[in-house]
Amino acid sequence: QPDNARALAFHDVIWKGYLFSLPDSAFILAQTLYDFSEFKGNKKFMSAAIHTQSVSLSIRGKYLESIEYGKRSVILDVERGDKIAQIGSMGSIGVSYKNLGDLANAFDYLNGAIKLSESINYNEGIAAQLNNISLIYIEQKEYDKALIKLKRSIKIRNEFGFTRGLSASYSSVGDVYLKKGDF
Repeated sequence: QPDNARALAFHDVIWKGYLFSLPDSAFILAQTLYDFSEFKGNKKFMSAAIHTQSVSLSIRGKYLESIEYGKRSVILDVERGDKIAQIGSMGSIGVSYKNLGDLANAFDYLNGAIKLSESINYNEGIAAQLNNISLIYIEQKEYDKALIKLKRSIKIRNEFGFTRGLSASYSSVGDVYLKKGDF
């Protein structure tokens, strides 16, 4: 369908061209995507737009707002039965809670995303959330727990050929050994 193709292309432009370099512009563009998708009745891209706005807010340090947008995205994901999108939204919420220092909620969302990933055998989701949890452990100076999560994440990524995020996982392992003084 042409409208789906337009929405997908626009979403890709926002993520690949703006989100990490110009997150404020990405937020505005995502609102345009949301408005278009709402007009067309396309809840998939309405959710994707809201999720993009959540990530934009998190990048800019607006964690409470990011969580609000993330929860809106989860609601649409659940309505549509899109568990993979839900896992991504839950992971983003967990990271925002981590950045706020609310580790209980961070663990709840990240572990919830892992359980949901496991329930549908979504290994890429498991690997991503293990990596996110490891960052909490690194911050808490619980390096052995961080290494367990990171090594499991790396094993999954290598086993299934998920290269996205692999360098970040290896970098975090190096960071942990550096912090432990284990050269």
